[in-house]
Amino acid sequence: MENKIPKQDKDSYSIDSIEKIDAAIAHEINNPLSFVIANLKKLKQYTNRVFLLVEAYEKTDVSPESSRANIFSR
Repeated sequence: MENKIPKQDKDSYSIDSIEKIDAAIAHEINNPLSFVIANLKKLKQYTNRVFLLVEAYEKTDVSPESSRANIFSR
């Protein structure tokens, strides 16, 4: 006895499978994208802090000559 699936049911199964694959692909794309977007604000905050630190460092005189002068002036 051969079990035959009607063509309409086969088409329904195919569409269902394609929809599942489509949903899985969309999930795999959206998941990392959401992570990146969610962390952009924090990244901006951290980079601003680094720039402030670099700016403060550039304002200080850290040359070897000034360091030696500070050591000998004590």
